[in-house]
Amino acid sequence: MTTRSLLPTPVLALTFALALAACASSAPESEASGPEVSAPASEGEPAASTASAPVESAPADPQPPAGEAGTFTVNETQFAVTFLNRCIPFSDQPGNIDLQPIAQGQGAQLNLELFGDSVDVSVQGSAIEEEFGSLAFGEDPVVHESTVSGDRWTGSATVGDSLGSGTTVDITWDVMVPSEARDCSL
Repeated sequence: MTTRSLLPTPVLALTFALALAACASSAPESEASGPEVSAPASEGEPAASTASAPVESAPADPQPPAGEAGTFTVNETQFAVTFLNRCIPFSDQPGNIDLQPIAQGQGAQLNLELFGDSVDVSVQGSAIEEEFGSLAFGEDPVVHESTVSGDRWTGSATVGDSLGSGTTVDITWDVMVPSEARDCSL
């Protein structure tokens, strides 16, 4: 008797780990790093300045408001993209795209990879598991259409359960493609 691993394929597991790391690094900074503000001086007294120079930090990736970055649909359930990672592809050739549209708070992440003429599609997350019975779908993707035009990527695909149940879901997407890719590796 053979046993089957309950983990998603290594690519899905790596992508999920990268997305979690990216989400954790985008947490808001503590208010303690900003300038201190003193209480107002009483009438006739000069105000004492206790302001300190603000702590400089790396600029945050500008994220468009929810929905402006796009949406993706799994069967009939639509997810608004609230966070978008464009990662440096493993094969960094012109035209290759590695995109992670994430519906934070809704518990879903779409993974789109374009390498030459090949498109790989998967979706994962707690909402996906609750609604469709598996944590990740990405097995044997059948891409029906895929178009990158300007800063948008649209398409549709049917993908199977990565855990091997034989269940499939239909995915459609219309998402923004940020102009700059970033290092999403751990």
